[in-house]
Amino acid sequence: MSTIQPKFLDNLPIGDDLFEGKSQEKIGIVVADIIKNKSFQIIGIDGAWGTGKSNLVKIIDNKLPDFKFFIYDVWGHQEDEQRKSIL
Repeated sequence: MSTIQPKFLDNLPIGDDLFEGKSQEKIGIVVADIIKNKSFQIIGIDGAWGTGKSNLVKIIDNKLPDFKFFIYDVWGHQEDEQRKSIL
């Protein structure tokens, strides 16, 4: 008798744009160019849960190997004192 085991999906961004129109890839190229040209002050990514914000950041990170990215999960630390969590 075989038992069915649940398969849990990983919650990590893959860094690939799997959408048909490659919209994340296109946005990633534009944002990476802005960062390379140092013409930015702040870049914000806004979207509902599950819309691919983390994946977009991973795509941009992949396009900028000479840059260091610091990813801070605000949602994951919402119960913590923010300054201590970042440090």
